[in-house]
Amino acid sequence: MTHRESVLYDPTWLPHRIDPDRGEILFLRCDPDRIAAASFIDGRTDIGVGSSLALPIADLLRQPLPSRPTCRFLFHIGFCGSTLLSRLIEAPGHVRVLREPNIFADLANYRAALDRRESNAEMSDRLVQHICLLLHRPWSPGEIMVVKPSNWANNLLPSIMSVGPLRAIFLTMTRPAFLQAVCRGGSDRLAFAARAAVHLSSRGTRDASQVSGALARKGDDLDRLLALTLVLHAIQQRAFEKAMKQSGQKEVRLLHGEGLRTDPQHLARQAMQTLAVPQPMLADTVAHWSGRNAKTPDQAYSVQDERDADGRAATAIGDRMEAALQWANEALGN
Repeated sequence: MTHRESVLYDPTWLPHRIDPDRGEILFLRCDPDRIAAASFIDGRTDIGVGSSLALPIADLLRQPLPSRPTCRFLFHIGFCGSTLLSRLIEAPGHVRVLREPNIFADLANYRAALDRRESNAEMSDRLVQHICLLLHRPWSPGEIMVVKPSNWANNLLPSIMSVGPLRAIFLTMTRPAFLQAVCRGGSDRLAFAARAAVHLSSRGTRDASQVSGALARKGDDLDRLLALTLVLHAIQQRAFEKAMKQSGQKEVRLLHGEGLRTDPQHLARQAMQTLAVPQPMLADTVAHWSGRNAKTPDQAYSVQDERDADGRAATAIGDRMEAALQWANEALGN
């Protein structure tokens, strides 16, 4: 076995980047402890240990994988508590969660570019499915892997749902709750939501039409950003519905992130049941994360602080948010 082939059997070699122009996948040698601690492995956190290796995509697709494990996914619409849920279901030695691998963002951009050019996406589908299997290689004997892609990668759902044995959680929120969560995060979240709406609209004429409608909405830039946020919610809801219908006999479940505020232990149990993962210390894990920010664990968190942030957003732009929701009810339907 060559060194290049061995990376397919060693999970510490993480598929990290894709270069479509060069036809290569970049594998990054990673540290397991850094992976476990990272809130995101999308480039924002240093997870490497110095080595990297580029492998031609064609060579990757020709190589057989050591096994075809059951793939487990935590899909989400963004800003709905998915990072917290991933922390709650993680159990060292039993369950490892890969949070937002960068490779999925690269694949999502690649797929969006193919869709806009109306190119044949067969190779993209095969590549996505191959990457899914690589990310589910266990890091230790008996360990179960769960992958939480970024919501930026929700345009890959049709490809992912065809991967084979699969269990998945789809974490969503109501339309008003999603708008509130985005506005709570200020201008950066609004800008991301707008970009994501445009990005995810590449796969369907209805999606693109709704993006155009939001961009044409009367008012100022804030009004259009709020409208695009609600279009993003609608696009992702439709994508989830299609993916769940596509799942067939696979174990999938739709959960609402609002439950993480009211009863996080119950919601985590529901997710664990669907994913078929153990969490022997769930109560202790919930208690541990109850006062910590799941994305930045060194910072404190409280539901009251979040509600206070919601109140500040309502004071500043509450009337604009209500107008946006009314626009969405008319333009997007219920």
